[in-house]
Amino acid sequence: MMEISIDITSEALHINGEALNWPLSAAKLQEMLGEARILNNLFNYVYTWDKAGIYAYATTEESIESLILYMQHVDYLFTPTDLFAGNFSVNGKAYQYLDWKRENKSDREIAIETENYSIYVELDDTEEITVIELTMPMVMDESDTFADFDY
Repeated sequence: MMEISIDITSEALHINGEALNWPLSAAKLQEMLGEARILNNLFNYVYTWDKAGIYAYATTEESIESLILYMQHVDYLFTPTDLFAGNFSVNGKAYQYLDWKRENKSDREIAIETENYSIYVELDDTEEITVIELTMPMVMDESDTFADFDY
């Protein structure tokens, strides 16, 4: 398996130096990472690159909204057989040297939100990173609504 380098900047997600924008193209990722194992269920598609230690979620067959770097073994049907062993950085700074701070000690997830992307880091009880999820930002406009529960 080739070395995978992922860097997320304010402009784009870069995989091995090539800039990609959200939503990511499933065809382009397969061109870059190799053929994926695809799980199609009722609500989404899950693309899994076993040897790369990466999986991704898509609501349509072509548009990937979330890319996950698998850092610790958890057995699910869609998780990769291997852990992510590539390089991941934010604006050129390796993830191991970023200041991941929890709001509360009980939080299992740390979120970094910007205009162009979101990064979610899940931690286990020993403070080890289990997954790093890179997603397109949540964009809401006037047509988006929330349920109004009137009790």
